[in-house]
Parts: sequence; C-alpha cells; structure tokens
Amino acid sequence: MNLRKTFLLVCMLLSYGVASAYDFSLTTDGQTLYFKIISEKNQTAEVTYKGGINDHNQAVYTGDIVIPAKVRHDGVVYNIVGISDKAFSGAAALEGITLPLGMKYVGDFAFEDCTSLSKVVF
Repeated sequence: MNLRKTFLLVCMLLSYGVASAYDFSLTTDGQTLYFKIISEKNQTAEVTYKGGINDHNQAVYTGDIVIPAKVRHDGVVYNIVGISDKAFSGAAALEGITLPLGMKYVGDFAFEDCTSLSKVVF
C-alpha cells in the first residue's frame, strides 16, 4: 500500500472515532443521556456528551438528572462507572444531579459552565 493510501486510511479511521462521542443513548423522564462503552468484556460504560468535544450541551439538560447505576443496550447490561470529560459542559440549566453508587470517576470539566448546578447527590 502506498503512502497516500495509508494516510487516507488513517484519516478515515481517525475521523470515525471523532464523529460521535457516544455509543448509545437512553431517554428517561424527558432527559436523554449519552453513554460510551468503556469495556464490552467488563460491561462498563460512562456518561458522555453528544457530538464533538467542542460542542456544548447548553439547551440539552434542564432541572435534575438521575444517572442510573446500570443501563441496558442491545441486550447487554452495562455498569455506569464514570462521567467523561466535558459530559455536561455548558448545561447552564442543569440544577441537580444524582450519581449512582459505584461511580469511580468524574472527568475533567464535566460540569464546566453549569451555572445553575446547586445539588449533587451521591
């Protein structure tokens, strides 16, 4: 394979990973949460954002959100182990969030510019 074809193949593969930050979504109580599978083997996932890293969720989340401890996708139950970097960034109308037991991490800037966030329940 020549250098040009190799370069184009690498660019296509990289753009595929950037196209969407999430693997699946789930809507409960009128709020849609986005999830990225961390490990299919260990059946773990994290809450993430919709779109690219520079997109903001300003109008997406309002009021209170409850993050489930487990979610089912394609017949597989995933344990929610974290919140990704910038997952709720820019969600100015987000007021409260309830985190499940077993959550292991909250990513950098996960709640950046969440100016109405006043309640976090563990």
